[in-house]
Amino acid sequence: MTGLRVRQWGMMLVVSAAVGCFGGGEDDLPDITVDLASVATGAFHGCARTPSGLPWCWGTNGSGQLGTNDLTDALQPVAVQGNVTLATLSAGFNHNCGLTSSGQGICWGANDRGQVGIDLATFAEALPAEVAGSITFVSISAGGAHSCGVDDAGAGFCWGSEDFGQLGNGVAARGDFEAGPVTVLADSLLTAVVTGANHSCALTASGNVLCWGAADDGQLGDGLLTQSPVPVLVTGGQAFVSLAAGGNHTCGLTAAGALYCWGSNEFGQIGDGGANRRIDSPVQIGASETWAQVSVGGGHTCAVTTDNRAFCWGGNDSGQLGDGTLDLRAVPTAVSTDLRFTTVAAGRSPATTATCGMATSGVVYCWGSGRFGQLGSGEQVLEQVTPVAVRGQIENN
Repeated sequence: MTGLRVRQWGMMLVVSAAVGCFGGGEDDLPDITVDLASVATGAFHGCARTPSGLPWCWGTNGSGQLGTNDLTDALQPVAVQGNVTLATLSAGFNHNCGLTSSGQGICWGANDRGQVGIDLATFAEALPAEVAGSITFVSISAGGAHSCGVDDAGAGFCWGSEDFGQLGNGVAARGDFEAGPVTVLADSLLTAVVTGANHSCALTASGNVLCWGAADDGQLGDGLLTQSPVPVLVTGGQAFVSLAAGGNHTCGLTAAGALYCWGSNEFGQIGDGGANRRIDSPVQIGASETWAQVSVGGGHTCAVTTDNRAFCWGGNDSGQLGDGTLDLRAVPTAVSTDLRFTTVAAGRSPATTATCGMATSGVVYCWGSGRFGQLGSGEQVLEQVTPVAVRGQIENN
């Protein structure tokens, strides 16, 4: 059966619900108190974990991505139902995935292409569900309409849409998908797989990067514009320790804190000062800074330095760069705030999206579009050009 699964105590119902409707007006939101410890940003929603691992989400909910067992949007954080605790959390375009402390993959939200990984395609999974296959994961990532993970033996797995070969299993066929995990790079020792809109990249234990899927903007980093349903080696010879993938571009960090990016650059999201896509090899960005963390969005990029300063660049139609303007930026530009951040999370949509960050104070702030409630501030705001706190939080420090 294909449809929305809203589950109640093990019973499955198919329901009709209004999409794009908020549960209450801005003046009558319920009081909440929540302590957040991490943040992830989808296309038009955000999610975060508490220190104990309980997930909370906010924003649009038309695909059940808030995990509340309904399709009601939220202007502020709402608790994900299902009594699940997560050690990690990743937000895709309209779905989310995370890991329990024992390595069980958990996903929820849009599942029309099998991206939740439950061996069943449904319109949406409105509650967290276990990824099929009894795989013990050490890494998991939610992308456009697919997801990937790495197991405790270093093998890669992907599930969901294979329109462009983004599952890495040798298949690239429009309309095809895998509703449960399929193996990719079974004989490689991987540490992580990251997912973009229609491509994926894996990091090996030696620091090499292999990518597969769509390549129309050079996001595979192999010097070609030809999609590949099997992994190809990123050129350039850099050894990376972490990766991030977004719309049609990819970035990686070296052990020395150097940042490199490749792929689409129409909004300046590569950060090299130009607007030409980078297909030959990764290009170094912000060489004067030492970078600690990077997040790749649909049309922009954000990163944090080792001294906790946040920078963003690329598309800025809704203020998602947080620099106080709506201007495109083709080089790293400081977020306009005195706040310091430990991590940032760039929204997955190329436009009308938001960015969120975890401040050193332990408070999550967001900026950019709040049209769908994705700022979590309790208000609908079209253009938020500087950071605003997600509503109802406890300050940790």
